[in-house]
Amino acid sequence: MKMGNRRIQFSLAVIFCAGVSASVAQEPDKLVRWVPADANAVILIDVDALFKAPLAIRENWQKQAADRFVNHEINVPPDAHRVVMASQLDLGGGLQPVWEMGVVELDRTPSLALVARREGGKLDSIAGHSAIRLDNGRMAVELEPGILLGTAQPNRQIISRWVGSVKTETTSRLSPFLQQSLKQADRTSQLLFALDLLDSVTVNSAKDLLAKFEPLKGKEADQADIADILASVKGILLTVHVTDKREGSVHVEFSKPTVIMKSVAKPLLEEILKSLEISLEDSDHWVVTVSGSALEVKVEFSQADLRRIVSLLAASSVSHDVHEATASEPSPEAEKAEISRKYFRSVKTLVDELRKSLNKSRDNHAVWMERYARKIDDLPIKDVDKDLLVFGGNVSSSLRYQAQAGRVAALRSGVREAQPVYQSYSYGAGAVGPYGSYGGYSFSGTARVMPNYTQIRTEEHASASQVRIAEMKQIEDGMVQIRRAMTERYNIEF
Repeated sequence: MKMGNRRIQFSLAVIFCAGVSASVAQEPDKLVRWVPADANAVILIDVDALFKAPLAIRENWQKQAADRFVNHEINVPPDAHRVVMASQLDLGGGLQPVWEMGVVELDRTPSLALVARREGGKLDSIAGHSAIRLDNGRMAVELEPGILLGTAQPNRQIISRWVGSVKTETTSRLSPFLQQSLKQADRTSQLLFALDLLDSVTVNSAKDLLAKFEPLKGKEADQADIADILASVKGILLTVHVTDKREGSVHVEFSKPTVIMKSVAKPLLEEILKSLEISLEDSDHWVVTVSGSALEVKVEFSQADLRRIVSLLAASSVSHDVHEATASEPSPEAEKAEISRKYFRSVKTLVDELRKSLNKSRDNHAVWMERYARKIDDLPIKDVDKDLLVFGGNVSSSLRYQAQAGRVAALRSGVREAQPVYQSYSYGAGAVGPYGSYGGYSFSGTARVMPNYTQIRTEEHASASQVRIAEMKQIEDGMVQIRRAMTERYNIEF
């Protein structure tokens, strides 16, 4: 394939809800101003700076970025400089995206007409801007020379309003917390994730959370005070600086002073992330500090952590709508074998990460399972062995089923915890003399008692675990079988 065509395809890859990236250090307003005002989550990555990090150089991330499959945590096209990825996440619905979009900065705008001819898309015009819609409904819009917007939003009118509303504006329309996060972010960080949580927590829901929080058990006054603080939460800011390691911080901002949280800061931060179903690995090593109206922890992220952070706003780190060959140029058998092997190893990588996380923590992993199912769905399928595609689809369906089982268990747990529990009691008294007993009396009845939260959670978790264990065993068995079949079919090691 000619390099010109490959450059076009890599350029387009990032715009279809692909990787997330943008310059934290280089005036992100140029891209951020195109983000819709109702976004509550934004991820930025400075791609240029990321590829210059010692870890990225040692592991050759820029070369890996040319591969559309899963091979490291932040997979972005090698010719992207900066990208902003934004979404409106349903904070009461398992962080499911209401919409997602991305804006990318490139050296130059790829030829949309050429892409339309090669990939089966149709040229369009959105609010006076050149655009292309692929056959699967994803759309790219040229905002300015070298700046493209990409989205899977099916409603053309919404996209037009996104673009049209910005024409007379030159600054970001994001919420105060998101704007503040972008301005205050450490300029040495290559990745930033900000989630606006304002008005998402009520005092009563915070009290319900703290009533089950073991470190504050029996401390109703502290629970009430901390519930007021939690209800004032503004948002979470997560920054990552890649050097020889993946270092960074998690910062949770409130409107009220957090000094009262000092004695329970670490388990409370873990509980907050757990309640959002976005727990991270290796929290045992966290040191949480309380300062002003915030909780903050310095973190060394794992590869899986970064992959998951990115997945919150994009199902996969690389779009697979743009292929490296046309339909009239079928791949030779050797190329098909290699593409199939990459597909298999991508699925295996994602399953292995989930298994490791599940073995380390009892948390509800529904969000990660759903996101990884989407990652599998978004892997390239052109020239992949059909039996492998069936296997990948089965794995994706299984992960969604496991996520559903986890959510149902959590729902049942909440219902049971809210139901009144009554306990029977009886007692009596009397006197015994030399001529027998006299003056005896007795009482019996029922009294309302507190539910046994620990027992309820354990029982419901066990129910979800049975589903998970059975499903993961089927995935493992299927992995062994398909690997053996593919190795025999193509005579290469899968």
